[in-house]
Amino acid sequence: MKYFILMISIVISATAFAGEGNGKITGFIPYANGNKEIILIKVEQHTSSPSCNSTLRFSMREDNLKYQGTKAAALAAFMAGTSVKILGENNCRAWGNAESIMFR
Repeated sequence: MKYFILMISIVISATAFAGEGNGKITGFIPYANGNKEIILIKVEQHTSSPSCNSTLRFSMREDNLKYQGTKAAALAAFMAGTSVKILGENNCRAWGNAESIMFR
């Protein structure tokens, strides 16, 4: 039981500091690092964030199964000026200074 409570506490505390972006996309950068595509997305409002996210942006690499759909949706929202909500993973694995985008 103690182990279960400890694990729940760790999960809750880890997600508590994950970033969240709301509003219109103010920056959309498709980029390539070697032979891997990456997208970097900046939104109007950014709350919470891991310390590695010094640019207050979100990122995703092409090796994520939802990359193509996310890239298309983000570009469409950017071009249309539509508001979005982006949840972060509380890490910067996809790009060193931008929080990785979370998927559920």
